[in-house]
Amino acid sequence: NVLLTDAHEIQESSLALKYINHNEKLEAGMDFGDMMSLVIGQQRGEYLYLLKEFYTLPPENSKELAMKFVDFFKLHKLKILDLYYDRSGNQYQQIKRDWVQEFADFIEDKDENGVSRTGWKVNLMNRNQATILHEQEFKAVNNILGEYEAKLPKIRIDQFQCKCLKSSLELSKTKIKSDKSGSKTIHKDKSSEKLPMPM
Repeated sequence: NVLLTDAHEIQESSLALKYINHNEKLEAGMDFGDMMSLVIGQQRGEYLYLLKEFYTLPPENSKELAMKFVDFFKLHKLKILDLYYDRSGNQYQQIKRDWVQEFADFIEDKDENGVSRTGWKVNLMNRNQATILHEQEFKAVNNILGEYEAKLPKIRIDQFQCKCLKSSLELSKTKIKSDKSGSKTIHKDKSSEKLPMPM
């Protein structure tokens, strides 16, 4: 379930994942910021398995994150990745700093003829998508994780390969804000994201 390099070092690979089908495409959710995170999933029947997480902290960037993905899934057979991401991935597109396209380019690593050197094809799934409000997101996540809607897939998270995701879901907090008219809405409490980076 692991690769042995020439130096006989153990190298992790997707072969160790129990619930993966290497002949089907992968899906991923990505979050941009000082900490960039990538969670890889795959739907199989009524379940959506969250298989593996990757993240980077400064001074690493999207290139290092892309290489972590490519290295881990190098033996995956159907190299198609449907990539979903938060709106910040698109927000600088018009000023020529398109973070999500940059990340996709690092994964595909195309040659001068436009052929992917890694074999991967990345589909950007959120182009021109309207903003999803925190309250909408909160309700949607509760419906999915609570398994209240039969039409939605049941989520299964790998507790060993997605430790940060599991912890984040367990510890995430919300806060209530009121607008000028007194209407209350739910928002994420992002105060922990503003803490200084570890040195």
